[in-house]
Amino acid sequence: MDLRLGALGDISRVTDASGERDINSLRLTSALAFDQRDDPLDPRSGVQAAIWVNPGYNFGDAEATYVQTEIRSSAYYPLSNHFTAAARIRLGTIIGATVTDIAADQRFYAGGGGSARGYEYQSLTPVGPDGAPAGGLSVTELNTELRWRGEGRWGAVAFVDTAFAGASQTPEFDTLRTGIGLGLRYYFDFAPVRFDLATPLDRRSGEDPIHVYISIGQAF
Repeated sequence: MDLRLGALGDISRVTDASGERDINSLRLTSALAFDQRDDPLDPRSGVQAAIWVNPGYNFGDAEATYVQTEIRSSAYYPLSNHFTAAARIRLGTIIGATVTDIAADQRFYAGGGGSARGYEYQSLTPVGPDGAPAGGLSVTELNTELRWRGEGRWGAVAFVDTAFAGASQTPEFDTLRTGIGLGLRYYFDFAPVRFDLATPLDRRSGEDPIHVYISIGQAF
């Protein structure tokens, strides 16, 4: 079990529907985490979980008192010598302020390789007047994988990712988007290298049919 406490101060210039504004913030940070995975880069068994509770005060052109809370957890279960089931959940909310009162780097975003494969980076996020991701007050991410590793260095994975960052303080489950895909793994002595192909379910106009992700370590 690991407990961390801290304090942060930020000075931000935000451009959104309210125009250009200076938002200054003071935050207390607290995190409680535990990690029982057998391997941080290639876990096959165990559980990891963490919760963050960060009260903050914004002042300047926007004044607000708020609390940002986030929970992340992942679990791994070996089905056999070759197969592993893996799952991850992330939930977050900001209570006490409107989205325009929160600096852009403190809002929630979703979409992309670390969130929901099959979608552009931060594309599952409320957008601003310019059409760019503006961030939200809540986030939901759900990821599942079935991993296979052969006798040698090669492996494969099938996955389903679901995510969305919402404009309201509570998760908006009816707006969740899902991507599915397959991937290859090549296992070096220190960690696997992953190559994933993903596509969005119920693809909408303007969305690419295939996304490619290459990285070191498992997706989660």
